Parts: sequence; structure tokens; C-alpha cells
Amino acid sequence: MDITLSKLIKRLVLAWDPDYTKITPAGATELEQDCAGYERGETVNLKEF
Repeated sequence: MDITLSKLIKRLVLAWDPDYTKITPAGATELEQDCAGYERGETVNLKEF
């Protein structure tokens, strides 16, 4: 099974909250950018948070 991290996250979110599909277009764009950033290793260091 070949699955990217962003697809896995989307599947987990849908399993957790089926109403998630009602996201706004702006929210969907932001989520895509966040997932892409995560896949590039752009994460928040919890010690700096």
C-alpha cells in the first residue's frame, strides 16, 4: 500500500470526524499547505512553543 503522509492524515481525520468534509475552500488550502510543510519536515519544536 503506497500512501503519502498527507493522505494518511486526511484518512485519519475523516475517520475521527466525518463532518470534516464540510471544510471551507480556504480551510482546505491551509490544510494542504500545512500537510505539505509537514512532509518537508517543517514542524514546530515543542521546546520553542
